[in-house]
Amino acid sequence: MGLLLLALGCGVAGSGPGAGEGETGATAEDSAADTAPPDTAGDSGEEVQAPPYAGMHLLAPLAALGTAEAQAELVSGLAASRGSLAVNPSDGPGTARDGSWGALFSAGAAAGVPVVGFVPTEGGARDGDDVARELGRYVAWYDGAGVWLSTSGASACSAVAAYTEAAGHADSADADKDALVVIQSDLDCPELLDAADVVVVAAESASAFGARAARDWMGAESPERFAAWVWEADAAALPGVFEHARELGIGHVYVTDAPEAAAFTTLPTYWADEVALIAR
Repeated sequence: MGLLLLALGCGVAGSGPGAGEGETGATAEDSAADTAPPDTAGDSGEEVQAPPYAGMHLLAPLAALGTAEAQAELVSGLAASRGSLAVNPSDGPGTARDGSWGALFSAGAAAGVPVVGFVPTEGGARDGDDVARELGRYVAWYDGAGVWLSTSGASACSAVAAYTEAAGHADSADADKDALVVIQSDLDCPELLDAADVVVVAAESASAFGARAARDWMGAESPERFAAWVWEADAAALPGVFEHARELGIGHVYVTDAPEAAAFTTLPTYWADEVALIAR
């Protein structure tokens, strides 16, 4: 299992052969320019500021494609935040490849956005061979980076063994044997960390999230290991949700003003503002 990061590089102009031809030596002004700190001021004269939550990432869930424009906006925002996308084409991969979903997987891969696909597990009771078969469909049909699982229906930590097994299937199916495994769970089970790269510890309304406390076993882990999906948060509540996530040690977030029924099917109306809180 592993987390993918998008690396950005830069080049240096004027350093190749022929630079400075015909000059007899550096002047004092040249030396001062060489040693001066880079100018970080914008046209307004103000120093460029980092976004307030630059150390966090967006992890968006999606269960309906929407328009091509919305898909492009989603992928662009996730790329800007070094984020990820969890998708559910048809309560799993479905029974045949869907070209429209395939295009979204490919767009994410091209933008450096890992896309993981949902596989149902029936609270850990589903036959492991069926889970492995659906994981194989994602590999065969889509350009995915891993799997999204949910412990919905599981009542005890003993169910986590099935998710550890599913994570092993995902790693085996992955080309690099290192799939990104996202598990959505409300279980108070530290064993989830043995199965998942990222545990979605909260998927709830903004009011419920505001009252949430961190699990005892979260404190020793990196915020990169945890995510929260929060709905029914209006624009005024958006910064507060991010701040509470940071206080809880949650490093991946997705916040929307949509109600629960539409939380995974449409972008929040303030998507650009949400991206701006994190984007580099």
